[in-house]
Amino acid sequence: VGINVDMRVAQTDLDRIDQPWTDCHSQIGARISRNGLAAKLIEALIENMVLFQQHGFSQFVDNWREYDYLDGREIEMQLSKQQITGKACGVSDNGGLLVATGDKVNEYFSGDAFLVRSNK
Repeated sequence: VGINVDMRVAQTDLDRIDQPWTDCHSQIGARISRNGLAAKLIEALIENMVLFQQHGFSQFVDNWREYDYLDGREIEMQLSKQQITGKACGVSDNGGLLVATGDKVNEYFSGDAFLVRSNK
């Protein structure tokens, strides 16, 4: 499991960011303890990993679908040996990403998904 949390993005880095972003300081408006946040994240991860081990993805699927940012958006999937473009159609009950390409919907369990940027 990999998690990246930006605590406070430096003003000098803003010119290099070419996508929407946020950081903890912008959201909260105050400094927070990096170690305190890390401890809370680790605690929550352990609790949820135990739930996943006991119940599988079914324990999380409703919550995932409520917050699924990719659902309904055009995406590119980078797979090990190919790249596909399609529309994200949520996740299956098993946790696979559903992607529509043409009249077919495929389920993917690995790969990297990226939003397709419009040139508008």
